[in-house]
Amino acid sequence: MTDLCPFLIWLWKVKVLRILILICGLISSPIVASESSPAILFDSPLDNSLVTSRFPDFSIELENTQGLSDLRLRIGRNGLPESNCLIDEDLSMAFCSLAISLSDGWQSIQVWLFDGSDLLDEIEISIAVDEDNDKIPNHEDKCSGTLDPLAADLDGCSPIQLDSDGDGISNVDEFLQILPAINMLLASSDQVPEVPEPIENAIEDGLFFESPVHKSLVSTDKPSLRLRASSGPDLDGALLTVSVAGNDAACSFDTTTGVGKCELAHSIGDYWVDVEASLFKSDVLISRSVISIAADFDEDGIANFEDHCSFTKLQEQANSLGCGPSQIDSDFDGIYDLEEIAVGSDPFDMNSYPAINIDFFTALPEIVSRAGDSVGLSWSVTGATSISLSNDANDLSFSQLSNEGTARVAPQFATTYMISAKGPSGSASKEVGVSVSISVPENQWDESPIDQVEDAISASLTVTENGTVFLGAFDNNYYRFTPSGDLDWTLENLGIVMNKAATFGGSIYVGANNASGGSVVALGADKTTKWKNEMADGVIAGPVLNDDGSVLYVVTYNGSVFGLDTNSGDEVWSYQLPESETISATPALSEDGSILFVHGNTHNVYALKVGTTSSMMSQNSQMMLNSDSAGDNQMQIDGPLIWQSDIGLDDE
Repeated sequence: MTDLCPFLIWLWKVKVLRILILICGLISSPIVASESSPAILFDSPLDNSLVTSRFPDFSIELENTQGLSDLRLRIGRNGLPESNCLIDEDLSMAFCSLAISLSDGWQSIQVWLFDGSDLLDEIEISIAVDEDNDKIPNHEDKCSGTLDPLAADLDGCSPIQLDSDGDGISNVDEFLQILPAINMLLASSDQVPEVPEPIENAIEDGLFFESPVHKSLVSTDKPSLRLRASSGPDLDGALLTVSVAGNDAACSFDTTTGVGKCELAHSIGDYWVDVEASLFKSDVLISRSVISIAADFDEDGIANFEDHCSFTKLQEQANSLGCGPSQIDSDFDGIYDLEEIAVGSDPFDMNSYPAINIDFFTALPEIVSRAGDSVGLSWSVTGATSISLSNDANDLSFSQLSNEGTARVAPQFATTYMISAKGPSGSASKEVGVSVSISVPENQWDESPIDQVEDAISASLTVTENGTVFLGAFDNNYYRFTPSGDLDWTLENLGIVMNKAATFGGSIYVGANNASGGSVVALGADKTTKWKNEMADGVIAGPVLNDDGSVLYVVTYNGSVFGLDTNSGDEVWSYQLPESETISATPALSEDGSILFVHGNTHNVYALKVGTTSSMMSQNSQMMLNSDSAGDNQMQIDGPLIWQSDIGLDDE
């Protein structure tokens, strides 16, 4: 037992250590405006810094803005949609958020200060996303989700993320498999350190924490603090101090409102830690408050120091060890219990494991008209502990992929892509080819329809099987041309059509936009309006029809997805993507018409079960899926979301 102790102590440290994460940036010196000129300064984040969220919060200092009657602040990036900021004139601060999430790479953030329509000041900084806090930005990070940031190399990988023995199972997965046995040994060892406990009751003497509150679990190791002092004492000249584990925080205190805000410079660590706040006036303590908080990075309700499974999915219910169903491997065979149960193998028998099966590996589209056009790859694999993606051009190599996922590629010439999977039962691979067509078709028009429309064209042409052409322009009109290119009719004041229409059986289904939102319109070949469905938000992406033309799928910019009856325009199905999601790309239906793939602007792809026309229901209803292999056998799922995946992979 004596020889085992040093090894156990090392393993314990590996389990419980949550590294202090220091987000360091090159801080540009702001330009200080004159006393009489209104000015804005970034308070957080600063220039050339890394942020851990694709939707970071921005705090902006306002200078010399007192007395302005119509003050407003806007924030945006690289010409994309802007959003307004919330201004706290008492604190001379503004708090901003972006309308569209940050992508990978260095991003330019601009802020403009207006008084009415007058531009008073503008400022710009550069930031990059570093979601795992290892000080390597996402676009340079080859290992996402690094558990030990200070141990990460220049590629953003810690030793435990590598596959040291080359068995196809990463060091971190192997460690998690033996973790329960290690915990049992540690539980019986005298080397286990005493775990700090939170204080029983919060101390609140005229000063209390609004956020976080006592015994809270926080999702970051440097949470922002907000406190409020009671209105009893005279607060003029009062000073707020906050100490966490002996380290002081940077605080501001508004003596008028009694509100204090603090930012931590040091990590709170993994265990329960006391946060002590004191309010002084003339060096005399007038109020005091003490609470205890602990870190819970994956927000599964289990503190980091008690959590055996990092990065538990938000939609999963964690057990007492902090592990969700997709993170438990009872027999340590490298296949999680949830997957074994789904395919019928025994999750408690290490000699029972599923066969490797590549359910599907597809490319959409399989033919592109130009070199460099985007192609979406998607796959689903069962029974694998290691999945990789490559191509025959040897310019693409991704490993440690999830069992279900998508990737975006841009072939320069005809390319074959291959998905490879390894597991305890062996290995499997599957290929899909993408062709690049560069042939130039013969011109069949004397004069192009585009040349016959005076205003700029707002969308791609829609061409039916017989050669009829439909297009929209920024003059709010919609046009129909004959197969020979002659103008047939003009439908005025339909709205701006920014997408290709869907056509079926002589009907044209168009998504249009106006100042109040959007609409979907069903038109006849003679431009008569069959029905019109008003939408609360713009319809940027094109609509999609199912095979029999009975259901029209429409997505709006704010992330709403609808299925409309093509006979009446009535809604028969709907689903709302997460609040921050927006959609500009046309969705796609699976070959059998049962799954709708939606590509959001945050690099997420969503697979939604839409069923057949006879079984479509509301998203709040239970949906019935017909098994592919048995006509009368059915399985039930709750809601239409099958999976979602972030495809924001590096192109390198």
